[in-house]
Order: sequence, then structure tokens, then C-alpha cells
Amino acid sequence: MTAVMMVEHAVELARLGIEVILVHNPIITSTGVMCDCHKGYACPSIGKHPIDKDWAAGSTTDPAILRQRFEIYPTASIGIPTGRRFGRVVLDADGAQGVATLHALEREIGPLPTTVTALTPSGGEHRLFVHDGIEIRNSVQKIGAKLDVRGEGGQIVAAPSLHRSGRRYRWNRAPTDTPFSPLPPAWIDALIGAARREDTERLPTKSPRATLHEPPARRPTTAREARALLVKMLGHPLILWMVEHPNEVRREVWRGVAVNFAVAVDGHAAETEHAREAFHTISEDHSGYTRGESDYVFRRAFESAHKVGPMRFDTMIAAGAPPEVCIGGTALIHASRRMVGG
Repeated sequence: MTAVMMVEHAVELARLGIEVILVHNPIITSTGVMCDCHKGYACPSIGKHPIDKDWAAGSTTDPAILRQRFEIYPTASIGIPTGRRFGRVVLDADGAQGVATLHALEREIGPLPTTVTALTPSGGEHRLFVHDGIEIRNSVQKIGAKLDVRGEGGQIVAAPSLHRSGRRYRWNRAPTDTPFSPLPPAWIDALIGAARREDTERLPTKSPRATLHEPPARRPTTAREARALLVKMLGHPLILWMVEHPNEVRREVWRGVAVNFAVAVDGHAAETEHAREAFHTISEDHSGYTRGESDYVFRRAFESAHKVGPMRFDTMIAAGAPPEVCIGGTALIHASRRMVGG
């Protein structure tokens, strides 16, 4: 799809009164998939994060502004922000399991009205509803398995944007011919309850003691090897899960990844800065982790990297990471090191 066609889709949404933001685009090459942001292959959120840091302030319904923005970023994808300010709340069903959860909840809570709906490349759905002014915050799988809520401070990638799989998001019920419906009161109560559970689970708890591998793994001997290892680590299923479900990542997992990144680049100053920025990117969408806090955690991890080994997957699973993304049954850095022949 050409940039001209993409901007016309964005303008069409804007003319319907839907706020639009610009999102980075995945680029599929013969050697893999990269993001069109400056991180390229190392981006942990390929084709899913907004171009502007302050993307909420940069959202617009002005077609002229959108055309100007697409002249600057001709490869951009389209995003739709959510929350009270934008008048939208989205139920984000991830794949077939998320859709099944959504249908089960409709039987339990009550049927949802027909509304604007997009089909995602993973086989899931985005159902977009009118936000009626009652605060509905983001939550990740708290209302049901593989079912997220996009409310305050959230955003979704909109059709016909490209997914890293090579497939596109597409409208099932497009906003051009389907009205946005309000959520039924019972569903609003359920979504508010899910956000409260999210808050409760964020309360400080005693973290399990890290199980470290002894002796420490071999460090990369060259900066090139360190960078190659970091790129492979950023493409690991655990990292992708963290980026896509930021508010579900418990602190022990978060700290463990910082330790593993630090071990990977230990002794290579330039690659340490790449690792630090990658860790910030992974952390930035989590409402509980500020940049200052993530920088402190990474700094402490780097200070101890030469003394301790990487955090193992069994510790991360015990801290709440899904077993299916902790492949290999050993530390992330070991699995990644094997990928680059270490």
C-alpha cells in the first residue's frame, strides 16, 4: 500500500471526527523484520509504537495537518488514541483465545452492541466503543485471558496498517458505515473492576530471590558480537510479550531483563548505551516504571553484571512471566547466546 493511500485512510478517519496519530511501520526484508524507527531490527515494538513521544498531544482530526505529517513521515502507519479525551475505549482481543474470552464474557456479563470492529493479523479483534466519560483505564488480561482494555493513555494500531507478520489490520465493521456504540453499564463496571485488580496487583510484594547461573556465562569478546547478541535478545518472545503487555510485567521479570541486557554488553561502552535505550523503550509504556526508575534499575544491573550471571527463566516464570514465552528452560542470555553461536 502506497503512502498516498495510507494518508487518505487517515484523512478519512479524521473527517469522521476520529483523532489520529502516526505510528512507526514495520519493514519486511530478506533477513527479517525491522521497524522504520531509528532502532531498526533492534526495536522491541516493531510497527506498534507512535512516532511522536508526546503522541497524545500530537493527535489530530485536521486533514491538512495529517497530510503535512505524512509528507514528513511517508511510511507511517495509523494509530487511534483511546481514553476520555478522545472519546474511545477499545476491547483488544489477542488472537483466537482472546476472541473466545470475549464471547464467553458476553454470555456472562451480557451481549455487546454492534460497533466499529477491526480484525487484527493475529486473528483477534479490536472492538471500538464510545467513551461515556467514566474513567476506564488500561488493563492487561485482567478481565479475561488474552483480552486487554485500551482506555486512558492507550492507543491501537488502525486498519489498514501493516503488521510485522506481513498482514494488514482490516475493518470488519468500518467507521464509515458502522456507528460507535456505548458500552453497556454492566460492561463498564466489569472494566473498572479489571483496572482495580491491576492496581491491587501492583502493590509492593516480596519478590522471589533470583536464581542465578553459576559460573557466569561467557561475555561477548567484541563489540560486534555484543550488538548481535543484544539484537537477538530484543527479538526473543519474552521481550515481545513484555512490550505488548507492559502492565502485566512484574518487577522481578523487569529487573531480570535489565540484568541479562547488562551481562550481554558488559565491557562494551557503546553497546551499553544501546542496551540502556532498548531497556527504556521496553519500560516506557508501563505506567508504573518511569524513565528515571528504569535508568536506576539498569545502572544497578550493569554495576553487578560482572559479578553475577543472568537471571534464569525459572525465576521469571515464578515472578509471573508466561511459561510459553520463556522458551528453552534456561536463562534468556544463554538462549540468545546460542543464537549467535556463543
